[in-house]
Amino acid sequence: MNYPVPLQTVVDELGRFPGVGPKSAQRIAFWLMRQPAEDVSRLAVALDEMKTKLSFCEQCCNIAETGGYCSICADSRRDQTTICVVENPPDVAAVERSGVFHGTYHVLHGVLNPLEGITPDRLRIQELVQRLRGHEYAAPLAQMRQFLTAMNAAPMFAPEGDHEFATVIAALGPKM
Repeated sequence: MNYPVPLQTVVDELGRFPGVGPKSAQRIAFWLMRQPAEDVSRLAVALDEMKTKLSFCEQCCNIAETGGYCSICADSRRDQTTICVVENPPDVAAVERSGVFHGTYHVLHGVLNPLEGITPDRLRIQELVQRLRGHEYAAPLAQMRQFLTAMNAAPMFAPEGDHEFATVIAALGPKM
C-alpha cells in the first residue's frame, strides 16, 4: 500500500534506526499518528534539543554538553592515569553504577566488524591514540597506570578480524 508522503517519510526514517525493521517502523509511525499533537511536538522538540545541546566529550567521546567535557572528565577528583575503554555511552553508566571505578573512560562508539563495514576509522580509536600520546587535556601514555576494558569479549575473538586494541597498539607504534 502507498502511504501519504509525510507518513511514508516517517516510516522510512524510523526504519533507519538500529533494530527497527519495516514493520516496527510502521507500528511506531501509526502509533505516533494516534497521539495528541502536543505529545508528538514534545518528542520533536526533545530530539531537536538533544542534537543541538549535546555532543561528544572532547576527551573521552562520552555524551557531553556541546563544546566541552562530560561530567566525568570535568571532575578533578577522577584518576586521569586510569582509562576504562567501553563500547558505547550506556556502558559508562553501567560501570559508574558499580561505584568502584574512579578513573576516566574512553567511548569507542561501537566495535570492529569488518563484515558489516565497521572499520577502525568508523570508531573513536584515533581519538584514544591521540589521548594516549598525551595531548594537553589528558595524561600521556608515560603517566598511565591502568588501561582497562569493559567490553563484550565475544566480538574481540570472533573470526571477523582484528580487535580494537590491536589497532590501538599498532597505531601507538614504538611509544607502546
